[in-house]
Order: sequence, then C-alpha cells, then structure tokens
Amino acid sequence: ESSLAERQRVAKEIRDVCINIGFFYISGHGVPESELEEVIDWGHRFFGLPLSEKMKLHQSLNKGKQGFVSVGGIDPYGKSVVEPDIKERFAMSRDSLPDEPPGASFNTGEAVWPAADVLPGFEVALKAHLLKRCNLARRLVRAIALSLDLPEDFFDAMYRYMGGTLMYNYYPPADSVVMKETQWNFSPHTDYGVVTLLLQDSLGGLQARNADEEWIDVPPLPGTFAVNLGDTLQMWTNDLYV
Repeated sequence: ESSLAERQRVAKEIRDVCINIGFFYISGHGVPESELEEVIDWGHRFFGLPLSEKMKLHQSLNKGKQGFVSVGGIDPYGKSVVEPDIKERFAMSRDSLPDEPPGASFNTGEAVWPAADVLPGFEVALKAHLLKRCNLARRLVRAIALSLDLPEDFFDAMYRYMGGTLMYNYYPPADSVVMKETQWNFSPHTDYGVVTLLLQDSLGGLQARNADEEWIDVPPLPGTFAVNLGDTLQMWTNDLYV
C-alpha cells in the first residue's frame, strides 16, 4: 500500500502531463503482461472470423450500439462515405453490477458476443479483462483527483456505476495503391469520456498532439497502458487538462 505522500508525488507528475499533452503511460497497474498479450491475441482471432460471423454482431442490430463496426463506420467528421477509415472495431460494454439500478450507466449489460462454438472462451476472457480495466479506471481517477488538489475520493460516487466500454480497433494491412493519400487507419480525434486505457500491440503507429500542436510518437511499451484524456475531463477541468 502506497503512502499519501507517494500518491501525491505521482499525482503531480500526472498534473504536469495532463496540462501539456493529455497522454501518459502507466505501469505497475496489476494486469500481467501475459494477459495483455492474450487480449491482443483474442482480438486477432475475432477479426480473423469470416465476415458473415462478424456481421451477425453488427452494431446496427443492437439498440445499445455495441458489437462489430465494419470499415467506414462511426466517423465524427462525416467523410466516411468518400474516404472511410481503414479499420474495423468491436465494442463491448461491462456487465451490470448486482445492485446496479436500471439505466444507471450508458450501455451497461448490452454487449453482444460471438457464439461459444464460433470463438470458444472469448466472452469469458474479455468480460474478466473488462472488469479489471474498470477497477483500474476507478484507481486512476483517484490519482487524477489528487492531481487537481481535490479529495482523493472526489470521483468515487461517479465511478460506482461507471460507464465502461472495451473497444478493439483492428487495422487490416493497408494497400497503398487502393488507399487515397488522405485516408487514415483512424482519423485524428479526441475521445469523449474521461480516460481511455489504451493497449497497443508491438507495431506502433500511434501519435498524439501536444500543447505546441506538434504530432509526437507514442511508441508501444511492453506491459503498459497509454492513457489519454477525453473531452469530459477537459470540460470538468475548464480546459486545464487537455
């Protein structure tokens, strides 16, 4: 168990990076590196399924907008019809807690899953991992509270029935002949929540824009999550954190 002084020291580091870039790495988070590698492997196995199987879980069939998103879906900039992002996605929301009131959190309990005979073990593994991510987010916002000179438990009530979505983003091999010069794997964007716990594979390619509006590389570091702040936290802090 860390001391308050140790947690405040880390919180100061978080404050500095949240003001200047809004991206940082965390290690020592308690999720084994072997599990992180397994999660990446599950993603490859899911996206390797026949398109007909993935389309059974298409987001358009689910009122909670969970499930599979094919190439060109969900584009906040409205250019997807002409120049779709070259990515597929799969979204999974957390299960409801035993004491959770109906509607307490957006999309909770509305995940859809491949049939057990199509991808055995996927649902069990990803539900367990998503629960760990939610618990990690609850710990992380305590550090963020300290970084804002707030009581450490300031956000606890909001995170009792937190929104929690695990999203796979899959980038098929890019064909430079077919792709237009202005197309992306994933268009530049900000996330809309509070924090994203981002797990990268070993290929890299992620960039973030810092306070000087320079795009800098966010290289994958084994065993870490890259954390990026979302629009909600920027609003909560009156644009102090970006």
